[in-house]
Amino acid sequence: ETLIRRLPASVARNAGNRPNRMTGPHFLTPIARHSDVVLHPSSLFYPYLWSELEQGDDQFPDALLVHHWENRRSKRGVPRG
Repeated sequence: ETLIRRLPASVARNAGNRPNRMTGPHFLTPIARHSDVVLHPSSLFYPYLWSELEQGDDQFPDALLVHHWENRRSKRGVPRG
């Protein structure tokens, strides 16, 4: 409820900025820190950066999800896993 209520003001205040400012981590994190939301470390979802595509998915057994960075691996010819 809080997120939905505050979203229009965030979009208006951050017009012209990147989505992560308007509706992403910069919007969500401060609200979540003052609520009962459980925050997990980013390594569970983004175990490697877009610049580290040579990392294989199997190197991160604790990750809940693996972000494939807009499938840039296949664009660079780097196999998954």
